[in-house]
Amino acid sequence: NITITGTDSLVTGNYTVGRTNITVMTFNFAPSGEQMNVTQIVLTRTGTATDADVLAVGLYNSSSDGSNVFTANATLIGWNTTPDSLGRYNFSRIDFNVTTSGNQLLVVVNLTSGATGGRTIGFLLNGTGNITLRSSVSNQSITPTLVTTSSFNATIVGNLTITGTNTAPATIFINTNGTNNGTQFVRFNFSTRGEGMNITELHILRTGTAANADILEVALYNSTNASTPLSVDTLTTVQLIGRNTTAPDSLGRYNFTGFQWNISGSGDSVDQYLFVVANISRSATGGRTIGFMINNTGNLTTTSRVSNQSITEHLLTAASNNATIVGNLTITGTNDIASTVTVGSINVSVIRFNFAPSGEQMNLTTIVLTR
Repeated sequence: NITITGTDSLVTGNYTVGRTNITVMTFNFAPSGEQMNVTQIVLTRTGTATDADVLAVGLYNSSSDGSNVFTANATLIGWNTTPDSLGRYNFSRIDFNVTTSGNQLLVVVNLTSGATGGRTIGFLLNGTGNITLRSSVSNQSITPTLVTTSSFNATIVGNLTITGTNTAPATIFINTNGTNNGTQFVRFNFSTRGEGMNITELHILRTGTAANADILEVALYNSTNASTPLSVDTLTTVQLIGRNTTAPDSLGRYNFTGFQWNISGSGDSVDQYLFVVANISRSATGGRTIGFMINNTGNLTTTSRVSNQSITEHLLTAASNNATIVGNLTITGTNDIASTVTVGSINVSVIRFNFAPSGEQMNLTTIVLTR
C-alpha cells in the first residue's frame, strides 16, 4: 500500500504576475512493503485563474534534499503547458520511482507576465482516479490512500515598475523677472502589469548641493504621453498631482500626500508618466547643483486596485542628473551726456552702467562700446 500526504505550500500568500517556480504543494509518498512506480498524475487548477494566467505547471522530485520548496537541487519530472478544458494538467508517461523509504514530490507553477491581478490560483489532486501507480515487485495496480490533496488558493497580484529618465538641463539660470515657469528634471515611467494601481503618497528627494532657499516649489505632473514637453504652454494640458512649496523634511524629501493617483486603463497593463518639475528661487545661489530622485520603494505608497494589496515597486534608474544653478547679470544704462558738449572737453561722462548680479559674483573680461 502507499499513503500520499499533501502539504499546502501556498498557505495564505500573494504572488506577482510573471513569478516563476512557485511551490504550490508538497506530496509525501510513503509506501509499505515494496517500491512503487508513478506513471501518471493529473492535477486540477482551482480558484478563478484561467489558462492565460498560467505559463506552466511542473513536477519535481525533491527527495535528495528534502526541501518543501523548489531549489536547484530538485530533479525535474516534467512540465505541462496545455491543460484541458476543465483546467486539468495531465502528466502522463512519467517515471517517478518511489523507494520504500519514501519520496517527496513538489508541484511548481509559473505565472505569465500577462496574468490578471485579483484572480486566485491553487491546485488539487482530485481523487485516486487521477494518479496511476504500480508496485515494483508484485506488479499490481495500486490504489493509494490520499491525505490532504488540495492547496490553498493564493491571490495573483499585479506589479509596478518605475523607470526614470533624466530630463534635467546641464544649467539653470536664475530668473530675476519672476516668470520662472518650472524646469523639468526627471520623467518616471510607471508601468503596471496585471492590474491597475493607486498611489497615495510620494516622497521626492532633492540631490546635489542646493539648499532649501534655492527652491520655490516642487510639482508633480501626470501624463499618458512620454513625449509631453512640459513648458508654460503645456503645463495646463497635463494633470497636476500636487505642488509642494514647503521646506523638505530633514532628509531633503518633498512629501506629497493626501492625493490618489489612479494608474489604470483599458487593459491590465498600463503605462503612465510622472514629471518632476521645480521652480528655482530668484534668490538662489549660483554654483550650487540640484537634482531629484525617488530614493527607494519606501518613498511610495502603492495599493493594487483589484487584489487590494500593498505593492513593493521595482525601481529602475530613479534619479535625474544634477543641474548647476547659474547666476544672472542685469546691466542697466543711464544717459549722462548733455545735449551739447564744448569742443576740447575731457573726461565727459557719457553713460553710466549699473551691474546688478544675482546668485553669484561675476567676472567681466571684455567690454565693446560702439560709437
